[in-house]
Amino acid sequence: LVTIKADWQASARFWSATNYFVCNISDSILEGYNPDGVTGYHSYPDNTIWSPDYAHRNEISNFAFYLNQFSGSLITATNYGYQGSKTVDLLSREGSYVTNSNCKYCVFSCGYNDVNLGSDAPTTWASILPNLNQIYANLTAKGIAMIVEEIPPAASSDAKSAVLRAINADYQTWCLTNVNTYFLASHDDMGRLRASTGFLDDYKAGYSFDTVHLTPTG
Repeated sequence: LVTIKADWQASARFWSATNYFVCNISDSILEGYNPDGVTGYHSYPDNTIWSPDYAHRNEISNFAFYLNQFSGSLITATNYGYQGSKTVDLLSREGSYVTNSNCKYCVFSCGYNDVNLGSDAPTTWASILPNLNQIYANLTAKGIAMIVEEIPPAASSDAKSAVLRAINADYQTWCLTNVNTYFLASHDDMGRLRASTGFLDDYKAGYSFDTVHLTPTG
């Protein structure tokens, strides 16, 4: 983030109030969520609910809000995450949002729902890869660098947690073989040991309010 901040300050886009320097496409984990049942999710097009007037505000779990806070508002960021998204959903949405936002970096954080929603059949890397490749191609065509964040250790069965770890390893390899991509390792930093798997497959204490979505600490 420090490197991105320096790059942003040197960029001509820094001076445009209508452009976002960083954006994210994600599921609800990076989108950010309030557990109060009132203010709900944080991302576009719901960003009108960001007003601090609401009680039980949990905005810091919103990636874009956190990045703005971290940078002292020097980095303009917007959140295009959407609850329930799989990688194919990000492919269908990013064309109309991200590639038209004139951002320089796009954070991609997805895969949890590919594994945990919609089917008991195990998701494979082969089912995710075509979506990832096309998103990358679309972003590259617009001169947007891609930051791939690991899937965090959100609640999953032991078997599906193993699938998530395997996909994270594939994400890392994929980033090493594609130019203008960055890999954001976060799974183990956020995780604690699950005795039944021997891996850091659960969030650290205080990182999630429902074992999936993040608290401000998370």
